[in-house]
Amino acid sequence: MVDEEDLSDSEDLSDEMDFGNMSCEEFEEERVLLSDSYTQCMQEALRFLIHEEGFPQTHEMVVGLQRHLEAQKTTAVERAVIKTQIKSDRLLLRGPAN
Repeated sequence: MVDEEDLSDSEDLSDEMDFGNMSCEEFEEERVLLSDSYTQCMQEALRFLIHEEGFPQTHEMVVGLQRHLEAQKTTAVERAVIKTQIKSDRLLLRGPAN
């Protein structure tokens, strides 16, 4: 389980995005953008290893990097969702602004 304190200390792309005051549609667009950004990064890194460095797609370094970057993407997106929920919960607890 991810602790709120752990979330505030992490430095990843989700830290640069403020999902707190978005509509559901805006949030989904940003979540997809974050996921796509990680995917593009992963594809470029794998392309470099395979086409520039000459590693086969089945090489342990290529496979390991792909698994690592997929896990990082999943973690970043999950953290963004959790941070949004925490901000939303805090706003609900405070009630309407006077």
